[in-house]
Amino acid sequence: MKTEQIKEILGWVKTTDLTSVSLKEKGSGFSFTTTEHPDESFAEMPQAHYQVVSAPAIGTFRWSRPGHPQKIEEGNSLLAEETIGYIETLPGKTVPVKVASSGRAARILVEDSSPVAYGQALLFIEPDGK
Repeated sequence: MKTEQIKEILGWVKTTDLTSVSLKEKGSGFSFTTTEHPDESFAEMPQAHYQVVSAPAIGTFRWSRPGHPQKIEEGNSLLAEETIGYIETLPGKTVPVKVASSGRAARILVEDSSPVAYGQALLFIEPDGK
């Protein structure tokens, strides 16, 4: 990849709210993370209506323990600190996935047995009172 191409990509990134970019093409590429804050106009935007429940670990996501039915479906009410699923990180090791605040399960984003990355969105919650 030529320097001019990288400069063009970096210029484009500055027009977005991205803070990390990776590109790999034909065995070569680059990756970078910026410490710059996004354009101030983003700070003026209202808070998102939904809260995101993210994966607290890398592994295989499970909505329930083996042999048990999935207990969370879109539309279900959820309580603060409720465990909604588990991430299998190593054989025999699990990390619980909990809801930070009470609300309604608005959108399920992953299927049972899906591989997940740390911080990956698993579920959108419409908080109580919205």
